Amino acid sequence: MSSRIAFRMQGVQELFLEIQEYMQGSCALDDLMSYLDAVPWEFRSVAYESASMGLGFQPDWKTKGIQMEQWDRFYARSDKIHAFHVNIGLGWGLAKAGILPTFQQDFPYPLMRWMIFDGVGYYYGLFQGRKTLKNQLIPKGVGEEDMQGFDQGVGRRLWYICKGDLEKLVCWFEVFAACRHSDLWRGVGMACGYVGGTRLAEIEFLLTAAGEYKLQFCSGMALAAMSRTLVDNEAIDGGVICKTACNRTLDEIKDLRINIFNKFKDNQTLSSYQWIREIEKGLER
Repeated sequence: MSSRIAFRMQGVQELFLEIQEYMQGSCALDDLMSYLDAVPWEFRSVAYESASMGLGFQPDWKTKGIQMEQWDRFYARSDKIHAFHVNIGLGWGLAKAGILPTFQQDFPYPLMRWMIFDGVGYYYGLFQGRKTLKNQLIPKGVGEEDMQGFDQGVGRRLWYICKGDLEKLVCWFEVFAACRHSDLWRGVGMACGYVGGTRLAEIEFLLTAAGEYKLQFCSGMALAAMSRTLVDNEAIDGGVICKTACNRTLDEIKDLRINIFNKFKDNQTLSSYQWIREIEKGLER
């Protein structure tokens, strides 16, 4: 276990729980937004993710149907700069309610549905670990296309479980079918890149361990960097990690995100997978 990585993970987890506790009281949306915006910049998006889960979870949805009005208002005030995390948080909330996101939501670009299923995958990996990780059971209703986002979330969960123990992480991949490895490695890269604390030698180890899925690991790193460039928020070691893994500066990753968005902003038929492939193509050049 890496003490550096574990320390940063602990901070992320404590912040997530702090927001959940704050939301136990009755708070207006304005008060919630003010509380979130008082969180230090480095992990503020995590606070938004936690709030999104709280607003996205409604225990009576199964009997009364999905009501998104409160979450929609929150999303409208935060999506531009915390989009990745807000949608991951919604995935948490839906999974907690036992409802998979089969509804159609108007997202600014297709990657957001992918991120919702990422949240679903992380939730199942956390709270139903034996079924999801040890037995590799897939929740009923997760379709083939959404499996990619789901496994990305499972991959992020593996990184948190291992806390920087790279040998343990590699062993986990032996449990899963090879057809799932590409999305799992993307999730590992996303969590590793966002949490930070990883030494350059450890990044090199992961690049080697990923093998034929090295590009997917790097695309996960790029997704983490993109989430930070949305808020102009660089992790302490984010630039160095991104340069080592992706051979790109954070500014170059930001340009890649903007170019992809501008290229497809008017394409309503673009799938989440095509969006991810554009990131991979940008890293291959």
